Amino acid sequence: KDDGTAPNGKYAAWFEEEYDRLINGKYKHLKEMFPSHFDYDAEDLHSGYFSKDKKGRLKDTKGDTQADDSTYELIMKDKERLLDLKEPLRFIFSHSALKEGWDNPNVFQVCTLVETKDTMTKRQKIGRGLRICVDQEGSRVNDEKYNILSVVANESYKDFAKQLQSEMEKEAGYKFGVVEPVSFTDLEVTQSDGNELKLSQEQSEELYKHLKDNDYLNTRNKVTEKFYNTVYDEKASLELPEKYEPFKKKIEKRMLDLSKDIEIKNRNERVKVERNKKVYLSDTFQKAFDKIKQKTFYSVNIDMEDFIYNTVEDITRMPQVESEKVRRERSKLNVTEGGVINDESIRYQAVGDIYEFEKPRYPDLIRRLQDATGLMRSTVIDILIRSRRIKEFNINPEVFIRQVSKIINAKKREYMIDGIMYHKTDDYYVMSEIFDDTDLYGYRDDNVLDISSEKNVYDHVIFDSIIEKEFAKDAEADEDVEIYAKLPLKFKIDTPYGNYSPDWLVVIRSEDEHKLYFVAETKGSQEEKNLRGAERAKILSGRKHFEVLDTGVKYEMVKALKELK
Repeated sequence: KDDGTAPNGKYAAWFEEEYDRLINGKYKHLKEMFPSHFDYDAEDLHSGYFSKDKKGRLKDTKGDTQADDSTYELIMKDKERLLDLKEPLRFIFSHSALKEGWDNPNVFQVCTLVETKDTMTKRQKIGRGLRICVDQEGSRVNDEKYNILSVVANESYKDFAKQLQSEMEKEAGYKFGVVEPVSFTDLEVTQSDGNELKLSQEQSEELYKHLKDNDYLNTRNKVTEKFYNTVYDEKASLELPEKYEPFKKKIEKRMLDLSKDIEIKNRNERVKVERNKKVYLSDTFQKAFDKIKQKTFYSVNIDMEDFIYNTVEDITRMPQVESEKVRRERSKLNVTEGGVINDESIRYQAVGDIYEFEKPRYPDLIRRLQDATGLMRSTVIDILIRSRRIKEFNINPEVFIRQVSKIINAKKREYMIDGIMYHKTDDYYVMSEIFDDTDLYGYRDDNVLDISSEKNVYDHVIFDSIIEKEFAKDAEADEDVEIYAKLPLKFKIDTPYGNYSPDWLVVIRSEDEHKLYFVAETKGSQEEKNLRGAERAKILSGRKHFEVLDTGVKYEMVKALKELK
């Protein structure tokens, strides 16, 4: 307008109409569940970043004028305001503000309203969202489930994504989905005597050659089917030279991590997953859910004297703490007309303890160990005195604190799992909340299995691994399986290692027509000793949780459905 105010254009008008229609219609329940998030008018939720002249009047520019520069400066200055939960602004419309320089970390969706053929422009737009997000304190949140960028784009972005991935591989120095000769460099393991082993680059190259020679890697350095079959078969074992046996689990995990390509999901392949009402409302399913719906809490009973004794034993065996070293070099520099000449002949070198050069500053040892381990002050002091290693604190305080706290925490987790006890609460899971199909989607040819029977609570099965996919297919084909369901992440058991969500709820008919109720965890190995520490601890906790419920549900860790039977 002439006065510089911005009237609603087509996009703004369409946005407000659609937002009001959805939030008061299809998504009305969200408004009722989270009133503070939706207590704003539609006009407050969107804005546009466009340039203004000195009088504050909006101008339509191409993004390369002095007026535009002031706009970008405003974006940078207001970043903290944009991240504030009290700030209603959620949608930003701009034709040029997404150029280089704007590094707001909490951009989760990028929508292009016009087709962009220029590669650099596309890269800049995607780059606005390729940031590790932050919480309200400004700390990075590394959880993968939050760091997802959705790009609403035209078909040309598919080719662009492939090209971008290829360029990232070149710049990063490695290929996605490929194992290279240096991939195992710096893998570390701690032996029972406390000594740490680390693989060198030369050892990594030797290990890589062994894996190639034994067909665990193909000619393109991709992980082979033989490797997967070996890792997921409890009767098989990865064949390694004896000196690399201590690294076996770390090697397997590294290969599994490297075998994953960058996950780019196509919204056009998205499959809506909905509840199967016939199964959901059946007496069998409701009875099965009733058996697992009670919540629990845990307490831990630890024999502190035994804990302290074994912790002290581990600390006495930990590696010797070495002092930090510094090296001094002096050289004579001659400044001549031809430049600066370094006179190598009079170089002076000295290697010594860091405290030869500066006065030591010792941290509060007891408080730091208390903060790191959660133990009482008296317990920390008792452990340090009995270990007879406290003199090494003066040699290198930070290394001493790091090594001791690592040993204490490892031993504490071990004792917590052994001494954990679960107790029933008066609270219960609600079936409609756990098995909710609101905004539940899978991706065709990726993680969703189309099923036609009437055994599952949903009309599709969303799976996280090949083992889960095979389990679902077997359940579909098995006549004795009456009902099965993948338990959503909302169904969680509290453990010392964080929340744990089992995989399956299964009802099987026995030969005498009795119903057997199972909660099953599907893993590539049935041997709990072969699992990583956190995984093993969560499974043991899950078993104790279902034992205390005492409702006739058996908790089992299996690789395939047949093992339940």
